[in-house]
Amino acid sequence: MAEWSQLPTELLQEIASRLDSSIYTVRFRSVCSAWREAIKPRHFPNPLPILTSDGFSDSFSSFSLSKRSVFLLSLPSDNPNSSLPSYPNSYRDPNSRPWMIKTEEIKPGVVRLFNPLSRVQIKPIPPSFPNVIDLWNIRIKDLGQEHVLKCINHVLDRHSSLYMEKVAFLFRNEDDYALLTIHISGKLAMFKSSDKKWTIINDMQSPYDDVILFEGEFYAVDSNGRAVMVGVDSVDTLIPMAEPIFGGDEKYFVESGSDLLLVDVYHSLTVDSEQDEDNEEEEGEYTRKTLYFEVFKLDRDGKKWVQVMKLDDDRVLFLSDNYAFSASVNELCWCTYDANHICYNSMDNGITTIVDDPFRCPNALIVDFENRRSESLEEVHCNDNVFSPVPSWIAKDSKQEAGGAEGSQC
Repeated sequence: MAEWSQLPTELLQEIASRLDSSIYTVRFRSVCSAWREAIKPRHFPNPLPILTSDGFSDSFSSFSLSKRSVFLLSLPSDNPNSSLPSYPNSYRDPNSRPWMIKTEEIKPGVVRLFNPLSRVQIKPIPPSFPNVIDLWNIRIKDLGQEHVLKCINHVLDRHSSLYMEKVAFLFRNEDDYALLTIHISGKLAMFKSSDKKWTIINDMQSPYDDVILFEGEFYAVDSNGRAVMVGVDSVDTLIPMAEPIFGGDEKYFVESGSDLLLVDVYHSLTVDSEQDEDNEEEEGEYTRKTLYFEVFKLDRDGKKWVQVMKLDDDRVLFLSDNYAFSASVNELCWCTYDANHICYNSMDNGITTIVDDPFRCPNALIVDFENRRSESLEEVHCNDNVFSPVPSWIAKDSKQEAGGAEGSQC
């Protein structure tokens, strides 16, 4: 049998092409120098031209594209052949439970940390958090990536997160890629590397709510639930994939296994009345309250949304500000909840700033969407809170070395 380091380059490249995460590629390239030489790291194309609109300042002349990845870190399973964490007794100890974090690499080996359910960067990093995390003895599950466009102000030499819409990114190689996002007008906009410019897609029955790259194809859904497929080579023709469901106020795409799901969020708005100096009632601030969720699965053959009451494969859905993803109960090692739940970053009470623990998700709700019941994540059993506090094994198994000023080294 040949030595691992002597495997043919063609075979290594074939294996690497099947890795669906950059962190898996990093681990693959870390085996030996021969593997590292055979597989080149991927780099994002930057900068990108600005998406021109009256809604953007003239001082911004281009976009930079960054990728943020959501990882679930856990202790190794008792069964080394298992692809998922098992339920070892140690996970009943809250300090041994899995931990979820979102990262953005700012230079090789140095990352910024973000709240997994929001765009909020975790800073300052608490002194107790390690500057370097040794990933060799940690199981890593890549739950997905979000892509962020930042406006570059070349006059002031700074970046701004002014552009807040979701971005779907198709990357074939450094010379062949495309982005789909939502223009400030509510229409779809695509950037193709071959064109080197943005194209506004005028086909819009109602403003679009979300976009996603699913099985290598771009999909978009509008505020009524109408879903379309957007071809990279024929952006002028949108392929209908599902008729509108109307319903709620906010639509989220979620990839769950081999299924494309749509989560429809229902909100209510109430006005807080106030008394003026003459004891007359005057209109106060609006308060948003999340009422309930409905979940649908795309029937691609029938080109329709089919409502589901139970999720397949013990999935749990996570809805963040800019991205939605799923994980299995087995991966999360939850003991209080089964599948059929949604973890949602509720903004009903506005943005809450946490001083004592920046890793907390104070607005997170755990929702049983079938029975329309919800409760605060921070009120559930601490073993099921995969965000905070940071488990002690992260610090215990990590080397206390100097890291980057803006984040931690991995």
